[in-house]
Amino acid sequence: MAKRGRGVVRFREESKKFVIDYYDNRGKRHIETIGEDREDAEKALTERMHELDTGTFDFEKKEKDFKNYALGWIERKRNVKESSLKSYRGHLENHLLPYFGKIRMHEITRENIHELIKCVMDKGRSAKTVHNVLATFHQILLDATVDGYVEKSPYIRINKPRKEKTDIDILDIKEIYLLYDALLEKRDRFYLLFKTAIETGLRRGELFGLQWEDFNWIDNQVFVRRSYVKGKLITPKSKTSVRRVYLNSELANELKAYRGLKDLKEGAFVFCHENGEPLDACNVIKRHFKPALRKAGLRSIRFHDLRHTNVAVRLAAGQDAKYISEQLGHSTIQITMDVYGHLMPTHRKEQEKRLEAYLNGNITVTERPLMKPNT
Repeated sequence: MAKRGRGVVRFREESKKFVIDYYDNRGKRHIETIGEDREDAEKALTERMHELDTGTFDFEKKEKDFKNYALGWIERKRNVKESSLKSYRGHLENHLLPYFGKIRMHEITRENIHELIKCVMDKGRSAKTVHNVLATFHQILLDATVDGYVEKSPYIRINKPRKEKTDIDILDIKEIYLLYDALLEKRDRFYLLFKTAIETGLRRGELFGLQWEDFNWIDNQVFVRRSYVKGKLITPKSKTSVRRVYLNSELANELKAYRGLKDLKEGAFVFCHENGEPLDACNVIKRHFKPALRKAGLRSIRFHDLRHTNVAVRLAAGQDAKYISEQLGHSTIQITMDVYGHLMPTHRKEQEKRLEAYLNGNITVTERPLMKPNT
């Protein structure tokens, strides 16, 4: 037991860690977990005693618990999207505060973090949820380290559960045109919405947030600068998501013709209700996309699989991964490779054939356009 005015280094058998046990000048006892090295613990205790002797000991920082720091932390998050802020609050309220709430910031250990993971998993949450919660927690610890509430972040070599990979389902070229035919036969007014999704690879929110002012008809480009998600217009998810996406000439001409039928107003949405109001994506998918798949005799796929289909079509057309990554708005080409690398073997074979043709003196290389197959 530490006596008032002095401290001791102790070894805890249950955690296999050294702790420093001391009293401050107000008579408040402090127990800090340092680590597995006695020398580090003795050095930390010496520093605490020096702080107390010189009057530099910060009582507030030694007493700040996770709850008080985290609530202040989220209040300072002024420059983040509302959706991100909502996620942070959810992670705090549902997982982090119930577990870490009363633990002082400098007493949080690596073992605590692994226990948190177990608690979240025991609630039946997915590995993805665990990763998201830990990402928020890691940010809090990093800021707490900068602010001086934590000397060294315990977030080191954390054993996280493996994320489940979501299966990617893509339509082949014949299935794409079966879907187009079904939509045209039904005279579905959202035919162009689904065609634009397939042939540009835009995300769902980006499609529903498109406005006519975003188009450059001279160069057949569309400028992605916003998303419409859950009734709100928001900025894209990253800087690289703000981008120019090229339209093939057929799609551009169809969009121009569609535009000519509209009573255009400033800020008018491309895909919207008859009165110009923005669409509810879930309703469009339920009432138009899924029925069109059934009418075309196709399996049920997610709307997001149209984005995956776009990548497959681009690869089949011979576009390289760097260009595809830019068109998709990925922050790095590695993201594109991680998600779509398994779609590229055929594309690699094609590249090898092109090299062979070049070495043999045949340097004429053509790209296959998106064309309707012979039926």
